[in-house]
Amino acid sequence: MDNYSELEIWYQNLRKFKKDGVFAPHKILTILYALSSIYKNKKIISYKDDRKNLEDIISELTHKKSNCLYPIVRLTNDNEKIWKTIPQVLPLNSSGDLNIKDALDLDLKAGFSDEVYEFLNKNRATLQKFIFEIIDDNFPETLHEYLIQSLELENINVSVVTPEIKQIIVNKRFRDPKFPQKILALYDNRCAFCELKIYFHSKPVSIEAAHIKWNAYGGECTENNGIALCPTHHLTLDKGIWAINHNFEIILSPHVIIDEKTDKLFKPFNGKSVLKNIVDTKLKPIESNIDWHLKNIFNN
Repeated sequence: MDNYSELEIWYQNLRKFKKDGVFAPHKILTILYALSSIYKNKKIISYKDDRKNLEDIISELTHKKSNCLYPIVRLTNDNEKIWKTIPQVLPLNSSGDLNIKDALDLDLKAGFSDEVYEFLNKNRATLQKFIFEIIDDNFPETLHEYLIQSLELENINVSVVTPEIKQIIVNKRFRDPKFPQKILALYDNRCAFCELKIYFHSKPVSIEAAHIKWNAYGGECTENNGIALCPTHHLTLDKGIWAINHNFEIILSPHVIIDEKTDKLFKPFNGKSVLKNIVDTKLKPIESNIDWHLKNIFNN
């Protein structure tokens, strides 16, 4: 492998697993785990040794107990020249999956083919670019730091990411550069959750424009898919700790545990409307975007 071409086609075809905008990051996270292993000079994933770490990362983002055997084995269906398992021939069931006992007995290993490994290991800048582009292409910025830490990539060189590589690796999604400005103005530069509003040197700070339906899954950069939030409530929206219901009220996940003695950031706002300070109600979030977040992020 002398260049990106085959790897590029393989990755772009994987985007079909975003079909209908369903949040199912199992394969993407497995690929990132394998890439991070190469970055740390480890050629292959060992199911026996890496299972817990990989399943913890998947479970953290999907809020479900996950079996990483599914993505490890199924990735060979996309292109065996790119992704391989050891042994290559596996005792799969009628659904095309491998059971845990067999995986352990076989000492299952998986990862990129020798050719891809040699290419990425030799071209370290390319490897880093590929990692960051896959993260950026599939997850909102609020979750980037979590992924970098979970994959133990804190020392990776962020500066290698360039606009050119985005055009090479992925089909770029449209991102309106005026989206933050529009959303902050719509919500009076206040967090729609806690109503925080701060000015520093006469400029608003600490308020961010959040996508309700993630841009990576087809969410548009429009007012009815945006909401102004402080960093705390932006991150926790993307983590599924809270959501907006169809009455535009704040609802907290039944799975979140909050210290009631000190909590001033969440439970006091439960049931309150996020439209309290919206400037134009005609631009409020639309039902389809709220639905996507409720089904894919909040209820995962």
